[in-house]
Order: sequence, then C-alpha cells, then structure tokens
Amino acid sequence: MKALVTLTIVATALMTGCNDGGDSGKVLAVTLQEAVSDGNNNNTMTISLKDNETLQLTPYVLPRDATNRNVTYSSLHPEVLTVSESGLITPTGVGTDTLTVSATDGSGVKTSYLVRIIDHKVKATAINVTAEGSNMTLKIEGTPFNLAATLTLAPADTWDKTLKYTSGDESIVKVSKEGLVTPVAAGVTTVTVETTDGSNLSRVCNVTVLDRAPTALNRAGWTAKTAAAIESAAGGFSYTPEGISWIPDRIADGGVANALLTGKPEHLFDDRADTFLAMLKPGKSGYSTGPGAGWNADQGATKQLVALLGAADRASATVEASAVNYFVVDMQSPQPFSYIRWTHRNATRGLQVWAIDIYGSNDGTTWSGKLNGNAPLEPDGAAGEKMIWITADKEEFTYRYVKVTVAGYDTVNSSNLHVGEFGLGRLD
Repeated sequence: MKALVTLTIVATALMTGCNDGGDSGKVLAVTLQEAVSDGNNNNTMTISLKDNETLQLTPYVLPRDATNRNVTYSSLHPEVLTVSESGLITPTGVGTDTLTVSATDGSGVKTSYLVRIIDHKVKATAINVTAEGSNMTLKIEGTPFNLAATLTLAPADTWDKTLKYTSGDESIVKVSKEGLVTPVAAGVTTVTVETTDGSNLSRVCNVTVLDRAPTALNRAGWTAKTAAAIESAAGGFSYTPEGISWIPDRIADGGVANALLTGKPEHLFDDRADTFLAMLKPGKSGYSTGPGAGWNADQGATKQLVALLGAADRASATVEASAVNYFVVDMQSPQPFSYIRWTHRNATRGLQVWAIDIYGSNDGTTWSGKLNGNAPLEPDGAAGEKMIWITADKEEFTYRYVKVTVAGYDTVNSSNLHVGEFGLGRLD
C-alpha cells in the first residue's frame, strides 16, 4: 500500500537585483503559492510532495501591477527532479536539489528553494511481537510454531511487509521463509526477524526447545467391548462375549485360590503379563468355560480348575467366517493421542494379531476414516510391549472412543487371537 509522505522543500527567498522603487512596473519579489512555513523557522518554507507524483507550481509576483509577471524555473540536478517551463515539478529520484524561480522582466529578482525528494513508500518504524512470539517455548517432535502470526509492523500501511527470518542455531530450530519455527533438538537459541522494505529494522526472539518424550495415557476407568458384544446385540455374529473368553493353561502358583480366568476385554488394561483379551477367529470354534478338548483330565491344573468351576461344564461358540474381529475402547472422555501401545500375549505367532486399523469416534457410533491411512499398522511379531506411531509424522488425534479392527492374522493355525495389553499415548 502506498501512503502519503510529506516531502520537504526548504525555501529561502533571496531577492537579487531589487530596485529602489525608481523603476516603476518592475517585479519586486517572487515566491510560490504552494510554499508554507514549516512552523519552526519563519525563513523556511515547505512544500508537500510525493516522489511518485507531480506538482504544478503557482508563482506569486509582487507588485500585482508589475508590467511583466512572467517567471522561469530551473533546477540543478535533473536526476532528482525536472521542472517544465510552466512550473510542473516531476521527481526523477530521491535526493536534494535547488529550484530557482526567476522574474523575466529584467529586474533580476529570483528566489531559490532547497528541495528534498523523499521516497513515497512508507517504511516500517517498528517490529511488534506478542509475548508468545518474543519468548517461544517449543517441544521436540512438536508442531512448528507460526512466528509470523505473532508479528506486526508499524505503521500498519508499511508498503512492504515481507520479513526475513534467521535461526541463531539450526541444530536447535529451523525457520522457514514463511516464519514457521520447527524444533530440532533441545536447547536455547534465537530467531532474528528483519524487515526488507529498506528500513533495516530487526527484532530478536528467544527460543527454548524442551525434550518431548512419548507419554502413555492413564488407562484408569477405561472399558472395552469386542465385536462379539457389539454385533451380537444387533443380532449379528453367532457368539457372545463369554464365547470368546479363554481359560489359561496354568494356575498361578499352582493354587486354586489363584486360578485366573482371562480372555476378557478388561484384561487389556490390567498391566498383567498373565492376562489377555482373547477373540475367536472368524470361522473357528472355541469354549467359554471348563477344560476343553485336549486337556488331560489327570493333570493337576485341570483337576484344580474342575474343583474350582464345578463339573467340566463348557459352552461352545462359533464365529461366522464373514465376521471381522475388533474391539472398541472407551476412554470416558476425549483424549489426545498419537501412538498405540501393544503387547502380544506371547511369542506364538498363530495367536498374534499381525495388522490392525484404527478408527476414532466421540459418540461411539459415528466413526472416522482410518486414522492410520491406507497402510495397516503392523505390531512386531516379538513378544513384549511396543510403541506404534499411528502416522509417520506423529499426528495427534483427539477422540473418546477408539476402534481397533484386526486386518491381518494367521488364518490356519490356532482358534484365538490374543492381545496382552492395549494403550494409547502422546508426545508430551
């Protein structure tokens, strides 16, 4: 935006060749109607002008009844301004020149003006920055900080608002030409902001980059349901939540009192290595309670289980071949997360989930698209806890409900899929 800048023409009226009044009809003085006092020096006159405008001068000749009232104009530096015979000033550059107005009646009267042509473009006088931008605190792996959004130039009509950004240490932060500050490593440095409009202003902003470590979400109060519970309630799959429960092949410490039934959704969150969620694979059958086929009735563990549970009572369950295994976690309130925590029950590959897709929801009914995009997430085959980023750029999502759909598994061996622990986390 171009704005008015006052260009100062300092005028000193110098009359030469003045007569003593004996030469009637001669010019006694000549000045310019556009000239006004600058208020500081009564002997100095000013004219307002832009370097990209022209100015038509109006001469003022005394006495009014002078016989010849014509004047001529001249200047010394055509690279600064030119003046036509009719008194039209045209700036040709920025600088200082002398303009002379002369009477043509032979009186020798003339007046010279010191003319200053100044760039009409409004330059910045200050770089203003908010407190947030003046002292940035960022975290490794965090979102780039938009420093440009915290900056303004004064005055508001500065003609060129382009700014230049320079990182004091690119091993700590990098800065784009748009003013996005990206943390690279923990440390303290600065970002220098400079104007490019010729005002040569600069502003130094402080940056502190903190470590940002993955932090697991607190799972207290979390609940989960499997496809069995959800689909059967809608009249779908031919099995119930109990139908996918699993009885471990051991009793803790060999005692009946420590016998542990597992395989249920809540075992995803109990931080125990000997419990897990079990899901029957589509097209497979299994048992919900009691020693199943292949159990040796003479084994001590079996006898203790029978004693604990009563008779070898068991209920069979079958999962339709068209079913899709999944479980839904309810965190009770929307939580931000960017990675999942996953633990296989053990190293038996046939019991492990090979690939999953993640969906989010805030009402438990309307689901997002796959948060992980087109490629399923693949939990490593090794046993033990693992952290899996949902997206390569560690994007953060915020949802209350998370649906985990099984996208890959061993379709031949074993009847169950086991998940030892499931959790979510974020960079904090």
